[in-house]
Amino acid sequence: MRPSPVHPPHRAALARRELLLRLASAVAVSAAPVGASAATDPFVAWMQMLHDQWAVPAYEALDRSATGLVAVLDAAMAAGGNLTPAQLKDCQALWLQAMRTWRRLEALQMGPTLARRSSKAIDFWPTRPKVIQQAATVTATAPMTGTAAADAMERWGTAVKGLPALEWLLFPAGSEPNAPVMRGPVLCRYTLRIAMSLMEEVGLLLAGWRAEADRWRSATPPDVPAAKKLILNLLVGSIELLRGKKLEKAARAQALQVPGQRDALENFDSMRTKHTREFLLAHVDGVAQLLLGQTPGLAYTQGGPRWGLDDVLAEQGLGKPHGPALRRAVAAVRQSIAALPVDAATWTPARIAAPVKALVALRAVIDPPIATAWKVTIEFTDADGD
Repeated sequence: MRPSPVHPPHRAALARRELLLRLASAVAVSAAPVGASAATDPFVAWMQMLHDQWAVPAYEALDRSATGLVAVLDAAMAAGGNLTPAQLKDCQALWLQAMRTWRRLEALQMGPTLARRSSKAIDFWPTRPKVIQQAATVTATAPMTGTAAADAMERWGTAVKGLPALEWLLFPAGSEPNAPVMRGPVLCRYTLRIAMSLMEEVGLLLAGWRAEADRWRSATPPDVPAAKKLILNLLVGSIELLRGKKLEKAARAQALQVPGQRDALENFDSMRTKHTREFLLAHVDGVAQLLLGQTPGLAYTQGGPRWGLDDVLAEQGLGKPHGPALRRAVAAVRQSIAALPVDAATWTPARIAAPVKALVALRAVIDPPIATAWKVTIEFTDADGD
């Protein structure tokens, strides 16, 4: 999801990424001693709920959306490569479903999602329209499957793949009369190629998360201390991703951008469909579901596991109740983002100041209070967008 593949990663970003991968590896390969303590550990119970009730069902939904998108595009190619208006509508609906689901899952990119660094394959932005068109032309006669198909796409990198590239292909913007995919078989074929790549990646992730769920249900679950450290670091990193890259950096870049001097880059994601605010809220809802669990009276938590992090802390008897502060902080974030205008093109640094402040406050409820209660050191943030 880095803006340009030609710039090398910063050393600090690489160090943070390596830390998370080491933590993920420890969680995957270590096992707790066999015994009743693992079965009654509130954290283990929560991880079972997190996988079975939140992650796996959401990845199943994402898999259905990706598979459905491939089916519609494949039918269009079989009929000559020209989407009908009804097929385009179906593709747009499936894309919206996929992006909503991915944004919620983005709240916690652990397990196979972290190990595979899937966010770059699924959600690189800003996308590059001119490069997409070049890639579509150059790969027009390449095979659609197998090694030759992978080789044909290798040179183009992640900037012309994933959900943002599909957004550009499937939706018109501004004065465009039709979505780019409607221009003919070449772009339709390329849209199918990207959708197939998405479906393959999501399929691998779903299988990986199901395997992780089996490990947490086993008599020897993964290393609990390592998992606690990983998940708390990732939740803080998720909050920082919203604050840093998705709001502050984007607003600064938009304020400095001179019209006509760049290749129509979108500083905020999903600006083409004008769903930026909705998808930011989907990410926040994912965080809320993990922190609060299924909380009565809070509709946005109902898609989460039965327990939240606050329930685990309460079951462990760790200090004063953390739930009320978490609920207030999450509500403040949601309210401030919901108050933003629908059109992200109007989002200035001043306009996004309130949600940025609310996100800082949400992090402060977790780090240091919860980190201290768990004796976990927060060593990673995603403030630089990595």
